[in-house]
Amino acid sequence: AGADAPAEEGHGLRLPSRAVLGLGALALLAFLSEGAMIDWSAVFMTQATGASPALAATGYAAFSAAMTVARLTGDRVTARLGPLKTVQLSGLVGAAGLGIVILAPAPGIALLGFVVTGFGYANVVPVLFSASTRTPGLAPGTALAMVATMAYGGGLMGPPLIGFIGEGFGLRVAFLPLALAALVIAASVSRALPRG
Repeated sequence: AGADAPAEEGHGLRLPSRAVLGLGALALLAFLSEGAMIDWSAVFMTQATGASPALAATGYAAFSAAMTVARLTGDRVTARLGPLKTVQLSGLVGAAGLGIVILAPAPGIALLGFVVTGFGYANVVPVLFSASTRTPGLAPGTALAMVATMAYGGGLMGPPLIGFIGEGFGLRVAFLPLALAALVIAASVSRALPRG
């Protein structure tokens, strides 16, 4: 190793900085919703909209397909709008999609909502992960690892959270925190992204 290697790459544990915590918290909210979509979209379609089991299975497929398409074009979108506007718009679109899902009177409307939600959430995490590599005072790999760890924690928390709320209040109410999380992402990202 050269003498000019960054000190951040040394051994031992390091607590996340405030900047990393901000990015990590938003990534956690995004993964929380993604995890909930994986485990609960089909159940939502069946219980909340009366979809058949075959149709219910398309809920997550619609979300996932929209997310894949949007991620394939994400670099171009981010280059055109910039990271801040991309995440702000993504959060608003994600919240709108979840609003459609929550209020959907029929399976077809819920499917549309899952598509819109997938488009909304697609580029949140990639932008946040990329931004973490520009965190001042930390080596890029260290900051990314910290943010990713927090994000994946959200993915683990989402499904049981939806189950807990849904058990007491129903799945439409249980999906409300996901819409709120998208709005928090849109409203808070300007304070979390590194300047410059």
